[in-house]
Amino acid sequence: MENVAQGYARAGEAARRAVTADDGDAHTHSVLAIYDLFQGRHEEARRGLRRAPDLDPNSAFAHGYLGCSHGFAGDYEAAVSLLDEAIRLSPRNPLLVIWHLCKDWAALLSERYAECYRVHDRSGGSQCRISRCVLAAAHGHLGNIAPARQSRAEFLRRIPVLTVGDERLIRPLRAPNTASDSSTACAGQGCRKDEMIIR
Repeated sequence: MENVAQGYARAGEAARRAVTADDGDAHTHSVLAIYDLFQGRHEEARRGLRRAPDLDPNSAFAHGYLGCSHGFAGDYEAAVSLLDEAIRLSPRNPLLVIWHLCKDWAALLSERYAECYRVHDRSGGSQCRISRCVLAAAHGHLGNIAPARQSRAEFLRRIPVLTVGDERLIRPLRAPNTASDSSTACAGQGCRKDEMIIR
């Protein structure tokens, strides 16, 4: 059975081959950039994701993931602008839940905690299970202990085996050679403020 690292390596190689086969395809550039994003190579990811909308200005996929990359970096204004454009380009896209979740992350990581739960409420964030974790952290940072605990309880009810420290949740936030995963720490600190236990 293939482990996670082997799976990512295989996916990255396939994405590189696709870009080599057709350097003018926006989707393949986006896929390779998403691989880089999940490997913590944020600058390389943004370079690839900036190229994709140039190749296809109507690609909601490219705009959305470029917005995600800015959101994971804590650049709220850039993230929201790009994510809103992705939503405008494809308002029924199955990836809408990711675009809205990344708006939540962007607000949290840029320390706009009140905006985080306003984004969550406006976007119908209750549809996204992981956004409950982000919402709990934002409430914790604001000292809203009861709503933070309620959001955490809802998160754990919907995804009982996933925690803030789970590799699947934090992988895109990590960048090599940064101060101890500061983005993940932001979520963890918010959750600890209501005395949550983060594994």
